[in-house]
Amino acid sequence: MQQALRAVPRFGCAAIPITGFSMHASLPIRRRLMLLAVMSIAGAILFLPLLAAGSHQPMTSVAGFAVVISTVAILTAWPGLRSADLTGLPMPLLRRLDGVRSPASRRSLAIGTISGTALGVCGALALRAVHAPPFPGGVLVRILSVVFVAATLEIILHLGVMSIVTRLAHGRRWLGVLAATFAFVLLQSTGGALDHPRPVILAATVVNTATGIVVGWLYATDGLEYAALCRALAYLIPVLAS
Repeated sequence: MQQALRAVPRFGCAAIPITGFSMHASLPIRRRLMLLAVMSIAGAILFLPLLAAGSHQPMTSVAGFAVVISTVAILTAWPGLRSADLTGLPMPLLRRLDGVRSPASRRSLAIGTISGTALGVCGALALRAVHAPPFPGGVLVRILSVVFVAATLEIILHLGVMSIVTRLAHGRRWLGVLAATFAFVLLQSTGGALDHPRPVILAATVVNTATGIVVGWLYATDGLEYAALCRALAYLIPVLAS
C-alpha cells in the first residue's frame, strides 16, 4: 500500500520518515535544488580546462559550454527531483537536506565503489586494447573534470532523464534506465567522437552502454549518490590510465 508523507514545517527540524514506495508531491526540494545548482555550475567550470585542451582552444572560447550545460542541468533538476520523489527513486543523503529521514547504507557504498572500479578497469583495458588516443590535459585537469561527470552529467541524465521517464512510465524504472543510457551513449557520440577509428568507437560504445546500465541500476536500487560515485570511478580510472 502506498502511503503519503506528511509535510515538513517550513523552518522546522522535524524529519519525515519514508514510509512507502511513492513519495508525496509536496516534499520540499529547495535545499536539494540549491546544492545541485551549485554542483552543476562547479562541474561545468571544472570541465573547461579538459575541453580547452582537447579542442586546442583558449578557455574563453569554450566558456559558453559551461553556461549552456549548467543551465540545462539546473532546469532539469527541478522536474527531476519532483519525478524522483513521486516515483520513490532513492537519494538517501540528498533528501536529508530537506528534512527526510532516510538511512545511508554501507552496502550501497561498497556496491557503488566496487561497480565503479570494475567498470573503470574494464574501460581502461578496452580502450588500451584498441589503441585509443590518450585523454587530453594533465593529471590535475583530468581529475578536476570528474566533478562534471559525477555531478553535472548525473543531474541531467539520471536525476533528469531517468526520473522523468520513470514517472511518465508509471514507475517502470527499467525504462528510465534505458532512456538515460541511450542519452549517455548519444551524448558521448558528439564532439568529434565519431572521427576515431571504428574499433575505438565500438569499444567506447560498449563501455558507455555498460556504464549507463549499471549506474542507472544503482540509482534505481540504492540511490543517486551511489550512482554518482560509480560514474566517477568508471570515468576517472580510464582517464588517468590513458
